[in-house]
Amino acid sequence: MFLESAQAWQVATQLLTADRPINDQFIGAQIIYKKIESHFDQIEKKDALVIEVRNTLFGLLPAIFGKRIVLDRLCMAIALLALKTTNTCWTTSVDDIIRQGS
Repeated sequence: MFLESAQAWQVATQLLTADRPINDQFIGAQIIYKKIESHFDQIEKKDALVIEVRNTLFGLLPAIFGKRIVLDRLCMAIALLALKTTNTCWTTSVDDIIRQGS
């Protein structure tokens, strides 16, 4: 699985919910970033999973609105995912990110 285990992904996304303290949210965003950075080779050929991860990350953005340090880290995770997939399964990454920001 993409994040070594489904539990790591679940914990990270739960830490990013709106009702969590900012420190918890940052840890969740950091887990996601590090998993994309370190374990991307596990998903490189799995287009549907990349799109699912992208959609999940975009969906988490409203929960962290106004919390700059968390937003920065989650945006770095999205950018890293885009960088690693823009020539394969997420060819519209730049447009999608711009659309998400507006």
